Amino acid sequence: SLGLPFSQANLKIYFVPSRASSNLARGTIEAVLSNINSQLAKDFNYDVDRVKVSSETIGAIMDSPSYTNFVAPGIIVIAVFMSGTFLVGPKIAIMRRFNILKKYATTPVPLSSFYFGFTFSRIFIMIVQYVGLGLFGIYLLNATVSLFSPGAILYYLYLCLVYTAIGFALGFISTSPTAQGAISGFLTLPLQFLSGIYFPLFNLPWYINIFVYSNPLYYSANAMREYMGVAHSTTPMFMNYLVPGIWLLICTVFSLTRRLSEKG
Repeated sequence: SLGLPFSQANLKIYFVPSRASSNLARGTIEAVLSNINSQLAKDFNYDVDRVKVSSETIGAIMDSPSYTNFVAPGIIVIAVFMSGTFLVGPKIAIMRRFNILKKYATTPVPLSSFYFGFTFSRIFIMIVQYVGLGLFGIYLLNATVSLFSPGAILYYLYLCLVYTAIGFALGFISTSPTAQGAISGFLTLPLQFLSGIYFPLFNLPWYINIFVYSNPLYYSANAMREYMGVAHSTTPMFMNYLVPGIWLLICTVFSLTRRLSEKG
């Protein structure tokens, strides 16, 4: 040490766990330092203390949620959305195609009772999905979310109504299950991609922002992250209710109009 007091070197590496390149860089640095230690000990016949490398995630330093916590509320939102579009829409289309609704109208059971039971059964499935996916994320993926907070539960029930209404509207667009499935797929893929569920959305062109700001999934994911204690909503909370509510109103009016325009 050239007569100077020797002090052990410490190196701290900051990395992002979800990025393969970041993990690779951390491993490379650790390997290089290990080789340096070995070479010094060999050349100078001297025991060189191993350089201690400590790592810390950037998300922890910035007090931002982990990717698992960030995505978990969004996955729950996607589940209720997909249930509405693919469990409600195709079923309604099939019943219209084979005149099942007309046959129900000739029975003593009011058609409104059928719609109520049909809607309730789908919402029950959505509630089971909420609990199942939430517990899966908490116990198997180590997500730290407030699954049973009152705000999250009440808002999720609100989303059940919204996306069930969207499913009804899709079911009344066409009587062909194939065409209805194609329409649902064409609608759901862009809505999911531009919802901010998988990654934050920022610095987008204005024409893309128009689609994003009219996307109910975007506001649903923001609200669920807020209510589950993951992160503050990037949109005002009243917008998280207003925009999905507009979709609920439009789809309900459309479905009722199409239903009343059909005979039976």
